[in-house]
Amino acid sequence: LMHGNGTIIFKDGSSYKGGFLEGQYNGTGVFSFPDGAYYKGEFKNGYRDGQGELIYVDNTRQSGIFKNGNFVGEITITFPDGTVQKQNYKE
Repeated sequence: LMHGNGTIIFKDGSSYKGGFLEGQYNGTGVFSFPDGAYYKGEFKNGYRDGQGELIYVDNTRQSGIFKNGNFVGEITITFPDGTVQKQNYKE
């Protein structure tokens, strides 16, 4: 099981670089998707958990708090033209 910092690259082209604890993503890291989008932020027990940001290929950004892989509470969406929108997610 991976422990500490490392990088893993998957067959589909996605990858993770960051902290591991007992083989699971843990701490700060970056998960890159095959389409070029990526998430950078905090992980816990293999899930996005804590402060993080999703950055899409067109440079749209969604930032906020994650719990068990999903947004919770208010998030900020910043579009490539600079427009900012707020959105609320319930647990």
